[in-house]
Order: sequence, then structure tokens, then C-alpha cells
Amino acid sequence: MQNLAIGFIGTGGIGAHHAQGMRAMPGHFRLVTASDTSAQALTRFGESYGITRLHADYRRVLGDPEVEAVVILLPHHLHEQVATEAVAAGKHVLLEKPIARTVAEADRIIQAARTQHRTLMIAHNQRFDGRHAWIARQLQAGALGRLLTARIDHQQNFNPPERSWWRSLDQVGGGCVIGSGIHRLDLLRWWFGEVEEVYAQLQWDAARLEGEVACTAALRFRGGVHAEFLCHWGIHRPTHGESVFITGVDGTFSIDGGEDGRQSLAPHHEHLAFAGPQDPTESMWQHFHRCVTTGATPLTSGEEGRASLALALDVVRSGTLRSAVRTEAQAVLHRAGSA
Repeated sequence: MQNLAIGFIGTGGIGAHHAQGMRAMPGHFRLVTASDTSAQALTRFGESYGITRLHADYRRVLGDPEVEAVVILLPHHLHEQVATEAVAAGKHVLLEKPIARTVAEADRIIQAARTQHRTLMIAHNQRFDGRHAWIARQLQAGALGRLLTARIDHQQNFNPPERSWWRSLDQVGGGCVIGSGIHRLDLLRWWFGEVEEVYAQLQWDAARLEGEVACTAALRFRGGVHAEFLCHWGIHRPTHGESVFITGVDGTFSIDGGEDGRQSLAPHHEHLAFAGPQDPTESMWQHFHRCVTTGATPLTSGEEGRASLALALDVVRSGTLRSAVRTEAQAVLHRAGSA
């Protein structure tokens, strides 16, 4: 079992979550170095995880010969630059979602990883949640028969500090859809395939951020499923909430997220309770280890990250135009069929 040497590029926010998930698997990873432009965040991270090789410049991490792979936890507008430099330096990359702000940026990241023969995995961690993986297996086995409808959401009270990059339309690449909703759209793609058409409506709150603060959308999948999608960053509640409801001619699956954070999974009409929220980070890092050491294609590959980004951008495009749009993925299929 290869004990991979890992460097962190970005240590704030979700950095601790990644570090804890990674370090839950001794013998798989060694956290050896980190970088951050915030001296305070970097010092706190180093003290928490016993790291002494700390740098303000991420290129010091990329230039470290011991580092075999990096996790990139940076504002979205920096993803392309840092990810392409990382693979050029010979590092495997676990890149926080979204893969990028635009499809063009995503394409350049993917091509760079292909050229350098490096593993590129996008941290769409919700695919590694045990409940979501169970649903994927059941749907693949046809447990609900012909699928009919789905409903999925993400709701939280997200009000970033005044100087936060999260308020910037340019740095984020959008608002709540690319910031959080993309996780839920990625699940829908995983379960039901590609979307043909989307009709969305957006809401803004300039006091919170420049991008959209809320989105509702209706999606029609190529396989016939109709889905409702809601993403809202302006919900006044103490914890974030997420739920799933899927129907087929032979049954129903649902995940209900309560105010207290407890969640449960109900297949058909039988209730299966989980002990608490399922933390998928450890499973995600375990999968990354396997892909790096065996050359397997990640479940959340660069190509998968690109497709989910394209769908998120199409949702926002529909809401901006206030009309239904054919999705980018469906347009590609149409052009291929006409060639």
C-alpha cells in the first residue's frame, strides 16, 4: 500500500474537513506541506496537523520533490492556473468543486492532466455518501421500475463576510448554483444521465452576493425522468438542509434532512435510519488513493466535473434568459448525431 505524500494548496474553510478525512486512513497518506496566502490560517493549519513546511507561495508546494499529489482548495477563479501548474509539475490533483468557472477553463485543466498522465479528480464528495451510492446501485438494478420524477434541494443561510471572494460574481463564476447546487446537479446526472432541457428561475440579493442567491429549475432528462431542483442560500435556519425524493412506477426513495442535521433514508415505504449525517470525505480520499496508485479513472473525473459544471451553467443561463434552454450536453449529442 503506497503511503502518498500530500500537499495542501489552500488551508481555510473546508481544509480541515479534507485533512481529517485524509488522516482517518493511516498508511494511505502523509500530509507533508501546505500553502496559503493567509499567514493566520496557515499557522493554525500547521499547528493542528503537525506540519512545519508551510509556504505563502503555492509554487513551493509544487516544487517539493516529496509531494506526489496535491489537494487544491482555492477560490474558483484560481482553479485553472493552479491545477494546470500542478499537473505540469508532475503532481496528481484532487480539485475542489466546481472544476472551474467555465467549460473552456475545465477543458484546459482536463487536457493538461491528460498530457501529463496525471490523475485529476474533482471533489464532488456527495457521490461518496453511502446513502447516495446505495440509491445509485438500486436505480441501476431497476428497483423502482420505470423512473418518473425526482426532487432535490440544497438550502442554507449563507451570508459571506463583506470582503469574501464568495461575494464576487467573477471569482465564484456565479452564485448558489455553481457554489453549492452543483453538488445536487451532479447527483442527478449520476443517477439519471444527461439532461435535455432545463427551465430555471433565479432570485438575487445584492446584500449577500453578486450572483444568484436562489434558483428553482425544472429539468427533463434524456431517459424520460422529470426533476425539480431548488438551491437557496438565503434560508434563515441554523443548519443547512438537503433532501431527495425519487419516484418510479414500482416505488419511492427519499432522504429527508431535518433541522437538527439528522437524516434518514426511506426506500419504498420502509424506513431505514442512519446513525447520523454520512461524512463521505474519508471514502472520497480512499477512492483518490486507489485511482492514483492503480491508474483507475475516478468516479468524479475531470470529464464528469466538466459535465456537471456545464449543466450548472445551463441552469443559470436559462434563469438569466427566462426561457427553457437545450443543455450543453444535449447540444453536443445533437451535433454528433447530425454529423
